Amino acid sequence: MTNLILGHNDHSERNRYIKSMKEFIEREKEKVRILYYHGVSGRDVVKANTITVDDVIKNVFCMLSDSFNKAHGSVNQSCVVAAIGGYGRGDLNPYSDVDILFLYREDIDDFTMWIARNMISLLWDIGFEIGHSTRSIKDCFRIAMADITAKTAMMESRFIIGNKELFNEFYNSFTREVVRKGVNSFLEQKIADRIARYHTYGNTVKVSEPNIKEGLGGLRDLHNAIWVSLAKFGLRDLKGINERGIIDGEELKIAINALDFLLMIRNGLHFIYGKRNDLLAFEVQGEIASHLGYKDNNTRSAVELFMQDYYIHATAMHNFSMELIDRCRTYNKNNKGRNILRYLKEKDIGDGFVSYCNEIYIKDLNTDIFKRNPLLLLKVFWYCQRFEIGLSNSIKKGIRSTLPMIDGDELISSKECRDIFLSLFKGKDIANILRSMQEIGVLGKYIPEFNDLIHLIHNDCYHQYTVDEHTFRSIEYLDGLADTEEKELIELSRLYKELSRPEVVRLALLFHDIGKGKGERKRHIEKGSEIARIIIDRLGIGDGISEDVDFLIKNHLLMNHIAQRRDMHDQKTIVEFAERVKDVENLNRLYLLTYADTRAVHDVWSVWKGALLWELYVRVYSFMTMDEAERITDDVMIYEIREDVLRVLRGEIDQDEINRYFNAMPGKYILSTATEKIVRHIRLTNRLKDSMLVMEYSHNLEVGYTELMVCTMGKAGTFSKIAGTLTSKNINILGAQIYTRSDGIAIDTLQVSWIDGRPIIDDGLWHRIEDDLISVLEGRKDVKELLASRQRYLSPERDKVFNIPTEVILDNKTSDIHTVIEVIFQDRLGALYTITNALFDLGIDIYLAKISTEAHKAIDVFYVTDLEGHKILEEEKLKKIKGELEKDNNN
Repeated sequence: MTNLILGHNDHSERNRYIKSMKEFIEREKEKVRILYYHGVSGRDVVKANTITVDDVIKNVFCMLSDSFNKAHGSVNQSCVVAAIGGYGRGDLNPYSDVDILFLYREDIDDFTMWIARNMISLLWDIGFEIGHSTRSIKDCFRIAMADITAKTAMMESRFIIGNKELFNEFYNSFTREVVRKGVNSFLEQKIADRIARYHTYGNTVKVSEPNIKEGLGGLRDLHNAIWVSLAKFGLRDLKGINERGIIDGEELKIAINALDFLLMIRNGLHFIYGKRNDLLAFEVQGEIASHLGYKDNNTRSAVELFMQDYYIHATAMHNFSMELIDRCRTYNKNNKGRNILRYLKEKDIGDGFVSYCNEIYIKDLNTDIFKRNPLLLLKVFWYCQRFEIGLSNSIKKGIRSTLPMIDGDELISSKECRDIFLSLFKGKDIANILRSMQEIGVLGKYIPEFNDLIHLIHNDCYHQYTVDEHTFRSIEYLDGLADTEEKELIELSRLYKELSRPEVVRLALLFHDIGKGKGERKRHIEKGSEIARIIIDRLGIGDGISEDVDFLIKNHLLMNHIAQRRDMHDQKTIVEFAERVKDVENLNRLYLLTYADTRAVHDVWSVWKGALLWELYVRVYSFMTMDEAERITDDVMIYEIREDVLRVLRGEIDQDEINRYFNAMPGKYILSTATEKIVRHIRLTNRLKDSMLVMEYSHNLEVGYTELMVCTMGKAGTFSKIAGTLTSKNINILGAQIYTRSDGIAIDTLQVSWIDGRPIIDDGLWHRIEDDLISVLEGRKDVKELLASRQRYLSPERDKVFNIPTEVILDNKTSDIHTVIEVIFQDRLGALYTITNALFDLGIDIYLAKISTEAHKAIDVFYVTDLEGHKILEEEKLKKIKGELEKDNNN
């Protein structure tokens, strides 16, 4: 065959054609962009973009076809160019994939080979990223039967250009022989795929950074429903499904509005990033909200209002998809009502309800029962809980249509409703019960204050979920302790099982963030306590529950605050916390609530933080349960510790050397350090001799950190250099205890991990760290140079979205012997080194460092003294410390 590939015969002609097509595409794409920025609907924008791509493909096909005909004479078009997948649907967002199929009947001929080979080459050169395949009709059938992804892509095939008769033959036979056969297995497979996809994307609509396409309530939910309806009924669009009577006009309107909203967002994401992107990240939420016309009001930011609307539309899309697939699954063309088989399998469970296939239905499909007896709006959930069944879609629809006609005050004032509501909190799976109640509007009807939390974002990158979903997940994590197999949760599980009234903690979790609904984030604890009291009193829930719930709400951040930011070896800290808690029952409840609340934040929980909470719990519990007579003085305790150490090291290290060690160390160190650790410290100092530095490390695989001990001849600023060197290796410092003996030998103990919470078990890395530390201490290397080579893990764009101003808190009340400096700032490269170096320059000695992060916010706490070991009390000195730390961390 004569070589007619464009570019080989006339390179300049080919280049002119490519140039003209690029100019056309640029003009048309700009028109599409203008449509978006002028507020044209999402569907109209993707339609315009699809038409542009269609025009290009048609033009290229015609040009190549003419070229072939000139060389061979006029030939019949023996192939089809068809759009498949999203392009086939016509939902082509600005940077979406363009997938095409070159289709031929049986044997591929010269014309089809010519078209396929040259079209792909030209389209790539023009600037399209094309997904393509060249197949016979038989190939399409074979591949579709083996690969469900390929099957769904070809189910949405759309003719672009070529032999229209061939395309119709393919599409009709494909629908008849592939799509409409094995419908039930296809449906079940799509349901299984949906479950797996939901699991990947958080199992909820209400994630703070949703995936617009694949997430729950995203575009893929609609695609799934359309695929299933196409397989079941042969209907490939919403209008056809409505005309067949499968969905009503109101459902059609809701689905189209949700689709349009999602497509507008996806168009915006593509234009902002200049490429395909489906993640509605924090960095772009503000820009998209502004484009869509959202503005701040008195209580909500534009982003909050925008995201609330997103959750409403995504929830609507999710519910629509679930309902349509369910109708496809249960549809019976011979009897659209209940068939005899279902009638025989139904079980009457009371109050006009029946259970069938693990769902609850109204016995005679008469939704008027909710109007006649509003109590059933709550009692239906009691039946769900008792029989471990879910709400059927028909009941959900019935409740939604009935709720507007129900007097909420009648529900709230009903003693029967109160008894049912409280009984729900004493039963199982209350989190999912509450989710269902909220989803269909019953929870907001019974507790109107909860409506303020629905779809409410935290507006930070610390929380993964909306306030309402965070609330439900916290209750879920609490109740999950009943049968957990996680080793580190064994003690929490034991405490949970021993709770006398678990409903107290569950109610406290339900209301712990309710103050955020009033737009008062900084005062949400105080406001939440006030609102919760009103709700509990209004509902008439007595038995002392109000006071117990109020205590937990008021203190729900306290335990984490102390565990992560305070010296738990300071007896004053333990005593004050014990006085606040009052009794062991309150301590147990608060510990469980703190775990559940922290775990529900998603990325915030770690085994390390769990270990800190457990340590605080044990110390406070021991103090509260110990008789006064059992408590021994510090001097006696120091004596006993010294004797234990002497016994362990007898025959290994001279007794006089051990006594010198104890005499050179502050009493605070001896009282707050485990005997085993003191033994290791003494061995370490014994190895120092004339060395610049001696270090040792061990791994706690259970909790997930490495403990590093560094012993040096006490040189001011050493801890700062250690922190900087570790940071340069992308090592996360969790905490540090710093002691200097009276003879100048310093022992720094640090708890460290990788950023993802794993211990650092690479011996080669530790040898390199030791070499770097010695070089830094000897002045041969500079910490700043080491830091400059470190890979940055934080996002500069996200830093701009969540700009956290530096806050320095100086506290001389928490500790009797130390000044506590708390620095809250935007987490950034080398910040700990900067802070500790500044403290060194200010003549401040660090005794304890507690390091924690909440997404992009870092919270570093230091227990310090002046160089003479005294608290820092002079106002001028304190003012200077505050000023220097704020200056260093705002630069």
